[in-house]
Amino acid sequence: MRAVCRHLALILLILTGVGFTLKSALAAELVPHRAFYTLEPVGTAHQEQPIIGVRGIVEVNHEKSCDGWTMVERLRMELMTREGALLSQELRFTGWETLDGSTYRFAAKGVSPTADLDILGSGKMRDGKGEINFDRPKGKKFPVPSDTRFPISLLAWIVDQAKSGEKRIKSHSFDGTDTAGAELMTVFINGKGEPVYDLGVVRNELLTSSGWKMRFAAFAEGQKTSEPAYAYDAVILENGVMAEALLEFSGFTVKQTLKQINELPEPVC
Repeated sequence: MRAVCRHLALILLILTGVGFTLKSALAAELVPHRAFYTLEPVGTAHQEQPIIGVRGIVEVNHEKSCDGWTMVERLRMELMTREGALLSQELRFTGWETLDGSTYRFAAKGVSPTADLDILGSGKMRDGKGEINFDRPKGKKFPVPSDTRFPISLLAWIVDQAKSGEKRIKSHSFDGTDTAGAELMTVFINGKGEPVYDLGVVRNELLTSSGWKMRFAAFAEGQKTSEPAYAYDAVILENGVMAEALLEFSGFTVKQTLKQINELPEPVC
């Protein structure tokens, strides 16, 4: 789910060289929050894998206003190659989504050894039709499937489906971290909505919420193979907080560990 684990897609940039209209407010009670995570490798990279390690810090902000949600995510990261080189990357993503999920604006900027990222655009989902328009790169636009959800709508929908007892769900998603089309996200939900996070790592009342262990598999538009473009495991809590994640790459796995989290104030409307 790129809306929840967007920096996974951003890491992929350097590795590769580089709705459905909701008719009412989101049912899931997502909590505005600011969270900090670290990125660390799990196990040992395969011998043929050129990237042998990852270290980084991710900051995630989900702030609610009277008319929508603002998302800001910052990533600072270094990839270590087998030859001993360090590939540094800094990325910043900003998104704004209306409370009903029908309108979305996004911007992404980043610098890496292989490519710079500069994206700005907007999206709309209305009457079963969706379209994405880019200001940067200028003039690019494309339609998206009718079940496409923007980041906050996707997160709320997944939580709602988990609460209703669903174990396998699908939806197209779009967040604006690249200029490709919407992805088809398949989510496998494990658990019964019970407390699943170990408070021995970070103690915060937000983390006592019920949640689920989920498996996410993303498929690119027009993809012909049955293997997902990328996949990851995550603990998603009922309040919309991602407590932890395991991000899978070719030859190695990265653990995303929560280090600090704070609740942000609800708007007075």
